[in-house]
Amino acid sequence: ELYFQQVGKIPFKHADVLIARHGKLAFAIKGGSNGDRHNHNDAGSYLINIADSEFAGDPGNENYTVRTFSRRRYESKVLNSFAHPVPRVGGALQGTGPAFGAKVLETEFTDERDKVVLDLADAYPAAVPIVKLIRTAVFNRKEGAVTVVDTAEFAAPTAFESPVIAWTKPAPGKDKSHFVLSRPGMKETLDVSVAVHGGEWTVSNAFVENPGRTQPYRVSVAMREPVLKAEISFRYRLCEAPSPRVEAPLAAPAGATYLDEIDLTSATCGDRK
Repeated sequence: ELYFQQVGKIPFKHADVLIARHGKLAFAIKGGSNGDRHNHNDAGSYLINIADSEFAGDPGNENYTVRTFSRRRYESKVLNSFAHPVPRVGGALQGTGPAFGAKVLETEFTDERDKVVLDLADAYPAAVPIVKLIRTAVFNRKEGAVTVVDTAEFAAPTAFESPVIAWTKPAPGKDKSHFVLSRPGMKETLDVSVAVHGGEWTVSNAFVENPGRTQPYRVSVAMREPVLKAEISFRYRLCEAPSPRVEAPLAAPAGATYLDEIDLTSATCGDRK
């Protein structure tokens, strides 16, 4: 269970939630199960804020309808795991109910960094041939950065992807493995670096339908072919330099799903290290 008593780190021991802050940068991650009241299927989900604005993470709720409180609740991409920053494995989303969830394997809390290691294997249907699915998250105060690493191993070749959930369309970075998240009216940006091991990979994007609310933007890093082993990591770094372009949230066309593969090249955000 997550626990630590110190300013800048707020634990919710029984819910397996950690909130960490340093300066303008804040990070929260949850374990727990998918059997909570008013549940979302989001074991392992996280969010990243700069000041009081969310740049990446959890899209929150939907406008309540009859469907929200019916057997069709998890048709909503905002309530199921599609619109949360958690892996999709073998094409499957996370399961619903107390049997599906994350286990805390390791924690490390120091003045310089906080580290949480979660086992996400039980969050997915048993039919998916998961041998290992581990999420390691590190909040580094010294570097002003958050790193999230998903390490997977399967009993048979399996499709594997992990997304970033944002509120604006990313600005291109210096190459395919970089992009920049921004918010209207803010000079700060979130520089995202992608690292993948285990095979060739693609980047694609999708609007997430959320009628009556701002539609989140899902950027998915996926292995091009089914794999036996793979690792996908995201490193988020606070960048104080002005963004090359700040876009307001986009309106998705009706019925939008996956768009064309995106080429994240050219422009930069500040001085990357």
